[in-house]
Amino acid sequence: MITVAHHINNATASILGRAHVLDPENASDVRAFLELVNRQTGRIQMTIAVIASSGVYTCPS
Repeated sequence: MITVAHHINNATASILGRAHVLDPENASDVRAFLELVNRQTGRIQMTIAVIASSGVYTCPS
């Protein structure tokens, strides 16, 4: 589970880090940020899919 936390923390840290320095008036900055969000949320989704398919963890209902 530590590896899972590592993957999710890295993805969210890069999103948060970029958000802190984002210039909302700069269209290319905003575009690059949105691309980063798409990539990193994809990584998080992939990590969650691996967990779900492994049977190690089931989501509470």
